Amino acid sequence: DKREAYIHNIIVENIYGQGIYISDSQQTKISLSARFKYIEINNCQILNVWGYNPKLDDYGDGIYLSNIASGLVKNNTVKNDFNKTKQLGRVNMVVEFMSQNCNIINNYIYGYDRGIHLEADYGNHNISYNTIEGTDLGIVVYNSNIPGHNNPIKISYNTISNQYLPKKNQLKRVRGISGISDRALLDFTALNNSRKGSIVNNNYFVIDGNYDYFSNSIINIRVEGISLLNNTYIVKNKHKLTNPVNYFNFSQKTLIKGEN
Repeated sequence: DKREAYIHNIIVENIYGQGIYISDSQQTKISLSARFKYIEINNCQILNVWGYNPKLDDYGDGIYLSNIASGLVKNNTVKNDFNKTKQLGRVNMVVEFMSQNCNIINNYIYGYDRGIHLEADYGNHNISYNTIEGTDLGIVVYNSNIPGHNNPIKISYNTISNQYLPKKNQLKRVRGISGISDRALLDFTALNNSRKGSIVNNNYFVIDGNYDYFSNSIINIRVEGISLLNNTYIVKNKHKLTNPVNYFNFSQKTLIKGEN
């Protein structure tokens, strides 16, 4: 396994499978020193990279990162044009399995079942200034208690929207289809206070009734000890939405301040 990876200015196009995949060959039960020390993905285009495997839910990501000690993912365009591929990709950008200290900044994300997905990671990530469109499940954060490694994350200054996801489409969703509130522009789940100290601030959440939206909420917060600060929630063409939209489903111990 490698110590570092640098991927700049490449185009990956028209692939059924994975676009950029960085991971140790063994993802779990390894020492911290076995992880990538640093990775960098800059100014790349991942176009019409997709896949659909509903039984395993593990195929068809734009960028997949695992076992990363620190990294930068910046200024990339990851776009699946489902008018051509006829299917949502799985996840635009995955960060999981012992990954931490990743800066995901100023990326354009479009046309996936999930925009950004964090799971089984060690936190200290900064997700900022990204634009996520063409989905009704923008950012998914899931974690259980990992003793000694539950560091908070920060989600700031992103624009997350369902715009350009056509109504009455036949696109198959995988994550969060069991209940009406399980898909949202932000779905944040953490057990046993495992994301305590996380901050979600100064983001723009936009739902447009001209486009498809599966959920009845904008944000699902199933976690305690995080702060929502100064975010903006915009609902356009509300009368065209299939389901009435609540702004939050959240824990009573979530700090909400300055929201509008």
